[in-house]
Amino acid sequence: MSDDVRAEIVDGPLPEAEPWMVPGAGAILTFEGRVRPEENGRPISALEYESYDPMARAELLRLAREAARRFALLGVEVVHSRGRVPVRCCSFRLRVAAVHRKEALAAVDWYVDRLKQEVPIWKRAAVAEGTTDRMTDQTAHHPPDQTPDQTAKAPHQSIRPLRKPLRKSHDAD
Repeated sequence: MSDDVRAEIVDGPLPEAEPWMVPGAGAILTFEGRVRPEENGRPISALEYESYDPMARAELLRLAREAARRFALLGVEVVHSRGRVPVRCCSFRLRVAAVHRKEALAAVDWYVDRLKQEVPIWKRAAVAEGTTDRMTDQTAHHPPDQTPDQTAKAPHQSIRPLRKPLRKSHDAD
């Protein structure tokens, strides 16, 4: 496992990624989640992300460290947006470096799945007409009986994945 593990939450859309060189890496993968122009069959203008930053950042970092250990990665960088992200802009970026491609590919898949289940980040669609709708049926990061505000006040142990299969809560697919 590498010490080159970073996670952060930033305001607004993510800028284009700078080149990332990791010594010894035979595979460097960059996965970007971008805001789609439709959500639940309705046109949208943006997604608005809300997070409980101390816990969200800690969970992003914990998952990055776990991925590095589990998949023998040489490096992991994770950045997630907070606030408004317009259609076609990047709201999530995961970069992994490994000696071989199989570990890197497996790590990306594993990380995105875990992010959707465990990190307290929520989204709302800003529909094209200018109104905002909470997308509770697509929020994977808090129990179905709690709002984001309640989850933010709850202890870490209360955050659990929903019991039924979820539709994706990020644009990262």
